[in-house]
Amino acid sequence: MNKHRFFHVVLFGLSFLLLSCNQGTKKEDLTGQWKVTDFKTELQGVPVQLIENAKTIALSTSYDFNPDMTYSMTIARNALEEGRKHTGTYKIEGGEILLNPDSLWYKSNSTWTATGKNNFNSPMFEKSKLTVEKNEKNRLIISTNRGEGKISYTLERIE
Repeated sequence: MNKHRFFHVVLFGLSFLLLSCNQGTKKEDLTGQWKVTDFKTELQGVPVQLIENAKTIALSTSYDFNPDMTYSMTIARNALEEGRKHTGTYKIEGGEILLNPDSLWYKSNSTWTATGKNNFNSPMFEKSKLTVEKNEKNRLIISTNRGEGKISYTLERIE
């Protein structure tokens, strides 16, 4: 009888462990400010200069995820532009973060200017699906599939 009881306790424990590992990212894990600190790509057939430009922009990017399920993604001044900001809403589904941008802002002469509300024909307003590859307390590794490959970003929490 004790063997059966032990087996059920172990089985219950393993089930609980598997279920808790499969819960994905929670809003509490994501809420706060994050800075992109690393950029890696596995894209095929993309010119090196385009990848370098994408890396420059990525490493100038920060995210603010708010408890009310809104976000902003800000690209600071860099060698390619003076600054850009996307705002919108986000949703968490298991191990994925779904971004739904609704506003785009550009910085020019130290002033932020809105360029328009959601224009679904513009690629700047496409919804994005980010897969959470690794979720640690102050570090996220997220990825997105683009064409024939994958782009990965490391985000560090800003304290």
